[in-house]
Amino acid sequence: MKRGVTIYKGEGGYGEKKDIDILYTVVTKLEMSKLQTAIRQIDPDAFVIQQQIADIKGGVVKRQALH
Repeated sequence: MKRGVTIYKGEGGYGEKKDIDILYTVVTKLEMSKLQTAIRQIDPDAFVIQQQIADIKGGVVKRQALH
């Protein structure tokens, strides 16, 4: 999707203790459907949290053409 992503190293805290990667990215509302489709294809059991934000400062935030 040509978006930046931050990868945090984590450890499962419920049930089986295993190392996990936590991916954090910012997308527009219009990109959410595409992201959710990609997540389901890669890991149908992924735990996903969505949060609406009012403002972003810093980093590289560019408008991308929708494909």
